[in-house]
Amino acid sequence: MDIKKEREAFEELWLQGNGHFKYFKFSAENGKYISTGVRDNLTNQDLLFASITINTAYLFFLGGTKKAQAVPEGFVLVPNENLSTFYQDDSEPENFCTLESDLDILGDGLDCGDVMVVNKYNQAEISKEKLYGVWCEIETSYGTAKKFKVFKTEEQAKKSMIEAQEQSHD
Repeated sequence: MDIKKEREAFEELWLQGNGHFKYFKFSAENGKYISTGVRDNLTNQDLLFASITINTAYLFFLGGTKKAQAVPEGFVLVPNENLSTFYQDDSEPENFCTLESDLDILGDGLDCGDVMVVNKYNQAEISKEKLYGVWCEIETSYGTAKKFKVFKTEEQAKKSMIEAQEQSHD
């Protein structure tokens, strides 16, 4: 929010709380409320107290808007490009699509007039890590079996695959 809009919001709230601007106006040059020159029957001390009050209220208001814009504890801020949507068949959750234009694929096989429940998921991808997986043969008490192993680097995956092939030739 820009400073002009923040000030306007403060002034609106100030007026709603029965405040007024008879004695003070905002000075963009000074960044605070200054005397309008109108005194009525106010003493210098009254004007000083009123000046401190309105400027302190304004500063607290600005601080509150900044704090309100911060990410609340327990939440994360996610860039728009990390948001995605997918659609899932409610009765057969293994069937899903990521584009709304592909929804007809989910409904393939329905007769006209049939109703299908589709769940729409909006999700945030907080982080992504690329892993490398290979099928390896392992020995079990039942004999040889395949196991899918995941590695942090492509080199580790290839090395594991080569080692598995060498062991199978022994």
